[in-house]
Amino acid sequence: MDKSVSMVMAALNEEKNVRAAVESAIQLLEEHCPDYELLVFNDGSTDRTGAIIDQLAKSNPRIRVTQYSVNRGLSASTKDAIKIATKNYLTWFPGDHSIDKDSMVPILTKIGQADIIVSYMGNPESRPFLRQIVSETFVWLMNAIFHFRLRYYNGPTVYPVRLLKSLTLKSNGYEFYSEILIRALRTGATYIEVPFTHKPDPQSRSKAFTLKNFISVVKTTGGLIKDIYFSNKK
Repeated sequence: MDKSVSMVMAALNEEKNVRAAVESAIQLLEEHCPDYELLVFNDGSTDRTGAIIDQLAKSNPRIRVTQYSVNRGLSASTKDAIKIATKNYLTWFPGDHSIDKDSMVPILTKIGQADIIVSYMGNPESRPFLRQIVSETFVWLMNAIFHFRLRYYNGPTVYPVRLLKSLTLKSNGYEFYSEILIRALRTGATYIEVPFTHKPDPQSRSKAFTLKNFISVVKTTGGLIKDIYFSNKK
């Protein structure tokens, strides 16, 4: 089985972290998925993020850089990555380097054991208590509505690129990764769950708690309910 991997990385004003994130991703891929490409998106940064990733790409032709002039969000970069991906599988790694790369090894090595390798946070206690409660509530609601028993919806999951290209993805917000997973699993794809380790940054503030994100989650969830239960769309 060809386990070639397209790994997506989006970065917004991450000049302090993006070099380490790219280097970690490359080391991870070189050791465990040598047939790879790293699709790096500068999401409208106003610092040196764009210049740093351009410099890194010069030393490694497998790094493919997309520069957005304005902030477009994770959904835009992932949708574009799905369109341009040339490998058989796709996953992502955070541009803020907030995941322990070693914890990604079991995720990548299990490619082929199921259609989808679903990752979940193995150390949720690393997040502030309120963030944990919100995350657990979100997971419980998604499981209840869509009849799954998943531990997490927003981790660096591995998908067959062919499956991703077949999906109609509508979300443009925070819940985008959840929509991908729900629509992919509703096709009947098999999956296994594997933990990853989150690296907390005490100086970082969560971008999840906004009215815009809340409205987007409600809108996308309503659309999924309509498509899945009333229109028979995946």
